[in-house]
Amino acid sequence: MAALTVIIRLIMIGYIPSFAGHIFNLYMIGFIVLMVLVELSVSRFAVWFYILNYSAGKAILYWIVGLLALSSGVTVSAFDIVCGLYLWAVAPVLMFVSF
Repeated sequence: MAALTVIIRLIMIGYIPSFAGHIFNLYMIGFIVLMVLVELSVSRFAVWFYILNYSAGKAILYWIVGLLALSSGVTVSAFDIVCGLYLWAVAPVLMFVSF
């Protein structure tokens, strides 16, 4: 879901009204690359970000990314709100599954 948000925002790059929107895209791309590399069990990333090997760590990361999507300032769109709320809904489920 977060990857889809970034793809849509990159397609509509000319419509991002502020510098904060571009910084938001960079953060989201970084978080998505981090999630993918940890899920693929790339050895270095699995060690460096060891907490993301567990559901509780992923829940915390999803909560942070959802908060970032919801608080992106003037550039927040309806799709960002849906993405942020979805990630906030998934985070407690992952926390519950981890215990």
